[in-house]
Amino acid sequence: MKKHYYSAILTAAVSLLAVTTSGDAQAQGCVAIRSMTGEVASGNNLLMKGDMQVGFGYRFFHSYKHFRGPHEESYRVGEGTDVRNDVNAFDLLYTYGITDRWNATLDIPYTFNWRSSKYEHGNAPNGVDVRRSTNSHGIGDIRLQFDRWMIDPNSSDANGNFSLGAGIKLPTGNFAYQDTFYYRGDEGENILKEVDQSIQLGDGGWGFSLQSQGFAKLESDIFFAYYSIYYLFTPGDTLSWEKRVDKIDAANEPAVNYSISDQFLVRGGVTYTPTSWSGSAINLGFRFEGIPVEDVFGETNGRRRPGKVFSVDPGVTYVTGNHIFSLNVPIALYRNRTQSVQDIERQQIDPGPSGDPRWGDAAFSDYTIFFNYGFRIFGKSHGDHNMM
Repeated sequence: MKKHYYSAILTAAVSLLAVTTSGDAQAQGCVAIRSMTGEVASGNNLLMKGDMQVGFGYRFFHSYKHFRGPHEESYRVGEGTDVRNDVNAFDLLYTYGITDRWNATLDIPYTFNWRSSKYEHGNAPNGVDVRRSTNSHGIGDIRLQFDRWMIDPNSSDANGNFSLGAGIKLPTGNFAYQDTFYYRGDEGENILKEVDQSIQLGDGGWGFSLQSQGFAKLESDIFFAYYSIYYLFTPGDTLSWEKRVDKIDAANEPAVNYSISDQFLVRGGVTYTPTSWSGSAINLGFRFEGIPVEDVFGETNGRRRPGKVFSVDPGVTYVTGNHIFSLNVPIALYRNRTQSVQDIERQQIDPGPSGDPRWGDAAFSDYTIFFNYGFRIFGKSHGDHNMM
């Protein structure tokens, strides 16, 4: 029984590894997917009744490569007009085993964001076009979710398990964070205004999520398949503040509200648990994530940068005693800044030259680093498992 439970803990830890607080990814960058640090914010949540797990998640990426559709505008880096985003996202995760099958997870994110560009700032007094940066930091959108394992985790003959869950996202993150923009005032002075949506701390709306994750034995206790699916629904339409875009793109209206966007993630792969290194697991899989063009519920107005990314997703997990460590570094293979509703509407009004559709651009990262740590506090019902 102990061996089976230990193996289940390890494979569940891999299947529930590194993603979310509200989504971002190789679609991370100008495509504003929020913190997805603890996999679907549920951590490694194969817990028994009364068990608790306190977790810490970290995510980092640097975006700078610009895409219109699936085509990279490589000249942007060469000429120095690329927009660069650095995100350091931290998540505090707390999971409680309500029963052997049901658990609840609270995810509190905190991020440090940095964005560097030329186009958002004016020319210096000497007329030279200079690169400047804006920053944001603080608590993001807090999430609470509930998951249920569909197969009894105590069953000794089970060859895997999967869970179904739902959650709610609260609009606790500041969605109108302000910083200094240089030489943008009427007389060339520095002004304080809202930073770009990609580094805002929250998306400004309530949301609810549906998710599922699981694993299945492929060969003895050595190879397992795993998957994770997550979708965040945001019925709200647009934010209450407007982004001035008249100096950026004359084809846009003078001001436009930001859109509150849905987010999605699909992840899967194979795990190898070597017998020579007890408690360890190596996984290799894929990751597909992004922001859709239109939301499932509610209207889709305002300005958004939809996009999607497909990545190869290698990682390692190590379990020792009450401690769980995991590291994943998904590497982007395919990036696509899809046409937004606003792009499509503009194209209908002004089709432009043949073969040159209206298509906004967005910057993407080459890779993302996910690190998770979890510490388990075993309840009384856990019995002899606390001696793993």
